[in-house]
Amino acid sequence: MRSIAHCSNERLLRLFDLSNYDSPPIELPGHAKSLRAAIFLNQYLVASAADDKRFVVRDVRCSDGESAVLDRELSGCPSDLQLRLDDSRLLLCCGSQVSIWDSDRLVELSSHSLPCQIYSAALHPSEPVFVCGGEDFVLYKCSAEDGSVVESHKGHFGPVHCVRYSPDGHLYASGSEDGTLRLWQHKIGENYGLWRLEMPKETAAPTGDSEAS
Repeated sequence: MRSIAHCSNERLLRLFDLSNYDSPPIELPGHAKSLRAAIFLNQYLVASAADDKRFVVRDVRCSDGESAVLDRELSGCPSDLQLRLDDSRLLLCCGSQVSIWDSDRLVELSSHSLPCQIYSAALHPSEPVFVCGGEDFVLYKCSAEDGSVVESHKGHFGPVHCVRYSPDGHLYASGSEDGTLRLWQHKIGENYGLWRLEMPKETAAPTGDSEAS
C-alpha cells in the first residue's frame, strides 16, 4: 500500500491510501499534543514526533494504539524528521540538537549541538555531511561524524523552516519565513546547471615604455 502520513493539531497520525482515494484514513493515536512531523521509514514503519516531547515509531499494520515499536522521550519539542535518500539514516531536529539515527535498527548514532534552535535538517545523499537551519537565519553545513560546522551561509532575512538536498547532492534548498526559497551549491564554484565559474581575466603586462614625442 502506498500511503501518505498526515499529522496535525488533532494529535492523530493519519495514513491515506494513495491507491484508493475513497477509503477512510487509518488513524493512529498515541501522542498527547500536536504532531510536528511524520515520515515513513519503510513500507510498515512510520515515525512521528510531537509537542509532547516524544519520538514514536509505529507499525502501520496495527491500529489499536499499541503499535509503537519505539517510544523515546525527547529533551524538548521536535521540529523535523527527514530520511536520507537511501533510507538508511534518519535526522531528528529537537531544540538546538540534530540527532542521526539508524533507521533500520532504530538506534541513535550521534547527536550534535548547533548555535541556535534548529527547525530543519537534511543529510547529503552520499557524503557524511548534513545541512540545517533555524532561528538565526543561517544555513549550516556540518560533518555528520563529529558535528563540526564546515560552512555557514547567511542569505535569508527570517528563520529557516525547511532545508532539503537535491537527489544528486549538488544542491540544497532552503525555505524561510522571509518568503523566499534559495538554492545553494554543495561545492561552491562547481560548474552545475546555470552556475558557471568565471575566473577574472588577467590584464596583459606592458612590453615596454612608450616613446615620448
